[in-house]
Amino acid sequence: MKKIKGISVYCGLDDYPLESNLEYLELAKSKGVDFVFSSAHIDEAKSFNEFETIVNKCYDLGLQLVVDASRKAFEKVEKFLDKCVLRLDYGFSKDEVVEFTNKYPLIELNASLVTKDYLDSLKELGANLEHIRVSYNFYPKRYTGLDIHFVKENNKLFKSYGLTVIAYIPSNSNKRPPLYDGLPSVERHRNLDIELVCYELFAALCDGVCIGDAYASHNDLEKLVNVSSEYYEIPIKVIEGISKEELEILNRIHRMRLDSGPYMKRSSSSRGIDIVPFNTISIIPYMVTIDNSNYLRYRGELGIALKDMENVGKVNVVANILKEAHTLVDLIDAPAQFRFKITNEV
Repeated sequence: MKKIKGISVYCGLDDYPLESNLEYLELAKSKGVDFVFSSAHIDEAKSFNEFETIVNKCYDLGLQLVVDASRKAFEKVEKFLDKCVLRLDYGFSKDEVVEFTNKYPLIELNASLVTKDYLDSLKELGANLEHIRVSYNFYPKRYTGLDIHFVKENNKLFKSYGLTVIAYIPSNSNKRPPLYDGLPSVERHRNLDIELVCYELFAALCDGVCIGDAYASHNDLEKLVNVSSEYYEIPIKVIEGISKEELEILNRIHRMRLDSGPYMKRSSSSRGIDIVPFNTISIIPYMVTIDNSNYLRYRGELGIALKDMENVGKVNVVANILKEAHTLVDLIDAPAQFRFKITNEV
């Protein structure tokens, strides 16, 4: 399923004049962004007068606009809800949520706080769950973001109710005031590359991502929209001296075997290629291996090590996964497709 990708704009802040916001929306549309997030209750905002212009611009560009509002701020956005999606922050009763799900084609709930009991109670009260999407908070304050494994477990719950899930990611360029420290949903993502962050969230069962900071650079936006929905990309450093056959295998798109065990994640799509023994050292976690011709019918098979393993000369160590991508490897479940991103010249 295609992953959806968004950016954010903010009204009433000195850093984000209206004209710059409008130009940013046009840039985002030209890059292929799907939706836009904004907020109706930022403490630092001096006014909300520009919001209608933002609503109309997004509508004209065909960009879905999601507006975050507390119960107190609801009156400011209610008249615009024919052109945008309401994200419910604090202060709304369950009865109001149920009413909104039967009045509007789509609303968003706060994934950081929604529980199974809450969803069950909404359902019992007559909510239309098909009109609900969930999105995690972002966390401007350092060390307050969520754990990626919590997000994945939480998303399993949301998937059991058929809900679409979105998470927020920081820009690698410009950061939003007043803290200028990034706006991630997951704490470990605060200073990681956008591509890696997106793949982690997709592996954690998110259906979409949104850059919470503004304004993201051209490079940020290109990375965002070019992240694949079909496979995961794992950054590696290749061992000097590997063969052209091994390099060709590393450049393939692989599919993780369903029967991969606790010692390694395996791909047998390249099995049968003759590989000369090379660098048959002891294996440690997050090494990339290719079985050499000493492994007979397994020759050419690719593996990602998860534990220490003895090597008796049948396995070539061909690359190392970058340390920051170890978590991504842990998150990817079979039968997902993946490929490697070679980060050094070979």
